[in-house]
Amino acid sequence: TTACASGTQAIGMAYESIKAGENTVVLAGGCDAMITEIDLMGFCMLGAVTSEYNENPTKGSRPFNKDRSGFVLGEGAGMLVLEEKKHALARKAKIYAEIVGFGNAISGYSILDTPPDGENLAQAMKIAMDEAGINKNQIGYINAHGTSTRDNDSSEAAAVIKVFGEDVMSIPISSTKASTGHLISGAGAIEAIFSIMALKDQCLPPTLNLEDIDGKCTLCHIPK
Repeated sequence: TTACASGTQAIGMAYESIKAGENTVVLAGGCDAMITEIDLMGFCMLGAVTSEYNENPTKGSRPFNKDRSGFVLGEGAGMLVLEEKKHALARKAKIYAEIVGFGNAISGYSILDTPPDGENLAQAMKIAMDEAGINKNQIGYINAHGTSTRDNDSSEAAAVIKVFGEDVMSIPISSTKASTGHLISGAGAIEAIFSIMALKDQCLPPTLNLEDIDGKCTLCHIPK
């Protein structure tokens, strides 16, 4: 497990395995079930979960808002069938999307947060785009990690600005964690599915509760 990155990394490893010819079909994704007293206590001690909206929990997850104060813990799972393209076409499989690049980067900055300048996040995005052979003008949507924690959201915004520069306000971005809560190891897999379905349906999911955007997180948001 790599905590919040687990689901995404599992999908990325499956993609690399197929690309290398090691496998033809891989079932990949992530799941977690951390709504327990001990796990919740641990997140509370880290200062990672919000306690501002206990009476109105649907408002608790507030990615990129000025008044964000932590995430709402969720539970769930997401799995994808990844398959070598020729194999899928030969059996007339219903293909929802094609994965063409994957990027991975590491930071030793903190057990909880990424660096304020978002350097490692930017590095991962650049690696994925380089491998895919696409430029920033070909990106149509970003599904943000967007945890609703104070430092993560501003770090992620800095990374997106670092990668996309002056074009950043033309690329829609949203955090679906405002809808699902933070699924920890399941998050990346569920959010890959959100992104795939956005492509299929040509409909971008919003960031719920986005009412007052933090100036450090000025991006092309999809609010409410």
